[in-house]
Amino acid sequence: MDTFIKIPPNQGTFDNSGNKQLVDITLPPMGVVNLEQSYINVNVKVESSYTNDAEAVLPAFCTFNSKAVGTGTGDSVCLVKNASAISSNKGKIEDVRRADCIKYNLSLYEKGEADRKDNVNKINGVNPSTFFRDFEYGRLTKMGNYKSTEKSHDIRLPLKSVFGFCKTENFNSDMHGNTRFHFELNFDKLGAGSDYNTVAKYDKAFDPESTDKIEDILNEGGVGAGGSGAIRTKYQVADLRYSPWFVGQLCKITSTKTGGSGAQTVENARIIDIQRRNDSDELILYFNKAILADGDGDYTNIKCEPQGNPDEQTLTINSVEGVFVMNGEPDMQEANAPMVYSVMNAQEDSYPAAGSANLNYLIPENCKNVYIAFNTHILSSEANLKSYRLTIDNKEIVNREVEVESGIHYDLINQVFANNNKKVGSIKEVIQDLAKSATDGNADRANNEKFVMIMAPVPFKPVPQRLGVELNAVSGQNLSGSHIVFSECLKKL
Repeated sequence: MDTFIKIPPNQGTFDNSGNKQLVDITLPPMGVVNLEQSYINVNVKVESSYTNDAEAVLPAFCTFNSKAVGTGTGDSVCLVKNASAISSNKGKIEDVRRADCIKYNLSLYEKGEADRKDNVNKINGVNPSTFFRDFEYGRLTKMGNYKSTEKSHDIRLPLKSVFGFCKTENFNSDMHGNTRFHFELNFDKLGAGSDYNTVAKYDKAFDPESTDKIEDILNEGGVGAGGSGAIRTKYQVADLRYSPWFVGQLCKITSTKTGGSGAQTVENARIIDIQRRNDSDELILYFNKAILADGDGDYTNIKCEPQGNPDEQTLTINSVEGVFVMNGEPDMQEANAPMVYSVMNAQEDSYPAAGSANLNYLIPENCKNVYIAFNTHILSSEANLKSYRLTIDNKEIVNREVEVESGIHYDLINQVFANNNKKVGSIKEVIQDLAKSATDGNADRANNEKFVMIMAPVPFKPVPQRLGVELNAVSGQNLSGSHIVFSECLKKL
């Protein structure tokens, strides 16, 4: 059986001010460690508060405020700006600059759309494929009268997603001595966000042929009559995971009384109880106030929608710790053998924002792949890029101009992944905007954030090589004028 060892960092406290985001964790000699399953655990909590109703609960989550990954729907490796690992016996093992850029963008190609949504390492813990999102940052009561609560959430940073040498189950910590892991994390980009599930955008989510809407309410048998605090849902919800309603939720109820003064609205009515109606799939929602505002009588056109923005939201980083998995049945031959692994070297560059650019770089020996990420943001984006050419020592990698989104462009991506014994999970080059519903385009390039990288395999040689890069913008447009060239090289230790 594997044993988990938790190691605290040298630093005591952390926050998102930008002043407390360095993490140093030392792995002492303690046998063979499964680094492939080991990770850094960041425990955070998002809290919301309302001035007018202290009992109200809003589903909240952690955001990442850097370009399109502000949604936090991407892999948690975007939290790691720079990282390094040093052995007291072997010296520097690996130094990764701008890990957030190269590792995060590669994860978008490596993981398919379904894998991204189900990825447990997302910052916000939200699966955007569900119609009504459940939240890792709160326990939402969808049946009964127990109060929904906010809770802390663990963000896992797998070591193998940051370091090449950590893709092993047999790391001999005794042979390496004290191994210090140093991280510069993007805590300053963490923030608090919320989504109160505006149900109008989920119309027909369950049954495209139905004319019913999720927010439609029935008034029958005294339920919801005469200004009471209860109403019955028209839409039947068999699986509560897909219900948008929970205890503590603030809602807006609109209704029209027969013979009354027209449509009436009650704001910020809080759900205090949810029950099934006569063992059916319809729900009865009970509120903390009268919700039909025009007095006794018959009401029609009753609608209920979640509402409410918090007056204040706070993010707290409770703790950071290293979680190391001991290998109970190690392969000692592999553990004692020299390590061979891939490392990433980064060269940041800026140049005039023009319609084209011709640039040259020296890439290190033992290089097998090169990558270009644009704008030096975490999400690589170059909206005006039309085509490119790559040369190695003045020899073209492809004997023609390569257009973005062309077959040759995607073939080069596949070659790079094949060079690493991997398969491409997705070439759609989009990341979903969490602000959009599950029904209005999860992978629609027009409605979600686009990204693009250039990558290509290079001849493997024991000497440095010269990389030539020619970039061409769309006619009449300019390039952004900045990118990072990453060289993936093999290292033996």
